[in-house]
Amino acid sequence: MAKNRRYRTLDEVSEEYYRNHPDEIDGYLKTCFEEYAKDGQTQALLSSLRMIARVKGISVIAEETGMTRNGIQNASLKEVIRN
Repeated sequence: MAKNRRYRTLDEVSEEYYRNHPDEIDGYLKTCFEEYAKDGQTQALLSSLRMIARVKGISVIAEETGMTRNGIQNASLKEVIRN
């Protein structure tokens, strides 16, 4: 009898990878923004940014960008609502 297996999602695998390879986050984000510039797919960009936010933490991103946690969360919500 087959055991119940829990398969991980692509986001879960990606999060684990970037937690183990934080030096590759900047290159990944650069690629995400380059792809966004080509195709304008806001949802794909936001999905990638959310995944990196889960890896790094909103507080760290807020500190690095000079924004507040609320500011980052509100900006991402407004973009989702607009699209």
